[in-house]
Amino acid sequence: MTFCHSLRRPLARTVGFASILCMTACSVKPQPMTLAENVLRAQEDRATIDKHYVPLTGGLSISGAIARALRYNYDIEVSKLEVTQQEKNLDLTLMTMLPNMSADAGYSHRGNNNSAESISQLTGEHYLDYSYSEMPTHGTGDAQFSWDLMDAGISYFMARQEAYRALIAVERRRKAINNLVRNTSDVYWRAATAQELLPKIDPMINETEAMLRASRTSEGEHLQNPVVLLDYQANLMRTARELHRLRNDLQSAQIELRSLINVAQNTPLNLTTPVETSLAGGDMDVRKLEDIGLVMRPELRMEAYQQKIDKQDVYKEIIRVLPGIGGIGNLNFDSNSLLYHNYWGQIGVHATYNLMNLVRAPAEFSKAARGDRGVTAAPPCPFGFDAG
Repeated sequence: MTFCHSLRRPLARTVGFASILCMTACSVKPQPMTLAENVLRAQEDRATIDKHYVPLTGGLSISGAIARALRYNYDIEVSKLEVTQQEKNLDLTLMTMLPNMSADAGYSHRGNNNSAESISQLTGEHYLDYSYSEMPTHGTGDAQFSWDLMDAGISYFMARQEAYRALIAVERRRKAINNLVRNTSDVYWRAATAQELLPKIDPMINETEAMLRASRTSEGEHLQNPVVLLDYQANLMRTARELHRLRNDLQSAQIELRSLINVAQNTPLNLTTPVETSLAGGDMDVRKLEDIGLVMRPELRMEAYQQKIDKQDVYKEIIRVLPGIGGIGNLNFDSNSLLYHNYWGQIGVHATYNLMNLVRAPAEFSKAARGDRGVTAAPPCPFGFDAG
């Protein structure tokens, strides 16, 4: 009975714990959203979308379409945030070049004195009675300063890399703007063409279908050669199919343009720039256009900045194989009343060198040089800070 009674309590605890686990598992099991909840969510999303539409008043020129696309396009906003984030990363990296400073404070108490005796090193006899030089209760505080030249040099080149990454983010934003302007121009001219051609396409489709019906009527009445009629009907059907495809393409251009300029899809468009303007051109100096593209193309600028980023890795490896030289200093305070000086300062210089760096240096240089597409030989001394 005693054994059963002693076993009953752990068993009850185990059963209770298992019940709690089962209840918890049932409570965290995800439940699918109902149709009513999805309908409500869709209505809220629709209200949010309609709220952010910007009405279009009057006619829309090509310059106005590009301006609206640049203002309301989401990709441009994302690229702005990317540039801002890279600038913050640069500021954070610059902070790593600053010296390390720390402060510390403490308080200690013991129930008795930290007493000790002294024994003579020469005679082995007791030199003094038990004595102590520290009060049982006292507080301490210190402020430490340290700075390592190697860490500062590596942080310097890391900051240069972050600066180049910020410039790459700027070029990526320019690329997004260029792509958006090109896409908006292409869609605008397609929509302008649709504005001119759509009123003419529907009558052409109706006329083609009427001609096809008349041909089939003639076929039923055996008024013409069946082979000739079938060939004629095939041509009409191909024409009608091409007209339908052309109408769908032109209508899709207007849909895309409405999306780019941030207006509702039922908004009527009145494109004021004539299509003939896009055909206006002149004698263009192709060589000059190529030169401008080589100078201004964002992809080429991004690649040039990436080469500079890779070159900093070589300089960082050079810094790592150099001896580490740094300075330390601190200010100290101890409230122990038995001390003659409760305040004191310390300063020092240290130098360290890891001999294994000599073994790793060739492999590290080779790895960094492979990453730098523009470096094929040993780089110049980085302390001039004028390269890349």
